[in-house]
Amino acid sequence: MRILCFDPGARWNGWAELKDAQVKRLGVAEGLKELNALLQEYNDEKIDFIICEDYIIRPDVPHARSRAGTVKSIGLIAGWADMNDIPMVMQYSSQLPAGYGHLGMIYKKKKKHYMDALVHGTIFLRKRGLLTTSKIKFVNS
Repeated sequence: MRILCFDPGARWNGWAELKDAQVKRLGVAEGLKELNALLQEYNDEKIDFIICEDYIIRPDVPHARSRAGTVKSIGLIAGWADMNDIPMVMQYSSQLPAGYGHLGMIYKKKKKHYMDALVHGTIFLRKRGLLTTSKIKFVNS
């Protein structure tokens, strides 16, 4: 199974590609243009699922005058997934602490965005019974 995982943001979009519970690539795309360029690299590739952190407007966070950049990133990812008939699974950021725990790591806010994307992928794989150990493999493509 091959999945693309995202931690979208207004400026920085963390991403990870996993194939059969192995990390093939990961990184950060800056802004919508780089995110779009990254997605285009996968146009002719077989991707089974997109895993993406959701964005919920919370009442305790001020959003006045926000341009909602994270929402734009999610929209770009969702549009690309839809155009390529790839199912998209949304996850809440509140799942990250447990996900880091599955990898034997302690969750701290402000981690690298690609790590949050990777953790969202591992949460997805564990829920499907495809990752039963905390040892995820990092390989060169």
